[in-house]
Amino acid sequence: MKTYNIWLAISDAAQDVVLEYLRWDTETQGEYTGPLRRRSQRLCEYMQDETNRRRLFSKPTLAGTVYNLWSIDFEDDPTVLQAVEDEILYLQGEYPNQISVLGAWKADGAMVGCQLVLTEVPNPDYVGEPFMIPNPDFNDDPESPDYDPRTEIRNPLWVPETLTERSQTGTPRYPLPNFLWQFLPAEDGATSNADLRDVNLLFGQAKRVFS
Repeated sequence: MKTYNIWLAISDAAQDVVLEYLRWDTETQGEYTGPLRRRSQRLCEYMQDETNRRRLFSKPTLAGTVYNLWSIDFEDDPTVLQAVEDEILYLQGEYPNQISVLGAWKADGAMVGCQLVLTEVPNPDYVGEPFMIPNPDFNDDPESPDYDPRTEIRNPLWVPETLTERSQTGTPRYPLPNFLWQFLPAEDGATSNADLRDVNLLFGQAKRVFS
């Protein structure tokens, strides 16, 4: 499983270059002749299902430039992380104001450079309902089309007595820019980073911690 996750802001112009590489067909077009060097090509390949994933985010205009959010995922390996960071720095130097890091998270959901903190807190919705209740559809006749031999079922109103809050300590290697909320889907109605929520989690990926 790929367990490092980085959000990148990529301008429309830079995205066109990336998409040209990703759409390049060596069988019909021959060897790739675009501007991306091999390490940059590898970075682009970390984006899984890019067509659908990038459409989950908004495209804000910042300082007159339209940006797209690309979420890339790769192995939980410090060497790979360093290689990715080095290539991002290279691209930022080659294409000023065309690419920037919006945030980076580890496998447990804490930001790179931070440590995850789990805290048990009271659940405000807990009212003491029993976990199991008598099954109202109990039917022990195996010949019946409504056969249901369970004497008890899980109470659909039950909620746990406590909740686990996720936070973090430490200093993020990539602090969240104060405009990150502008990349959230428009229907979320976000107006600041206080409204940040998770978007586009892969199967099994831990929820990202934003503060």
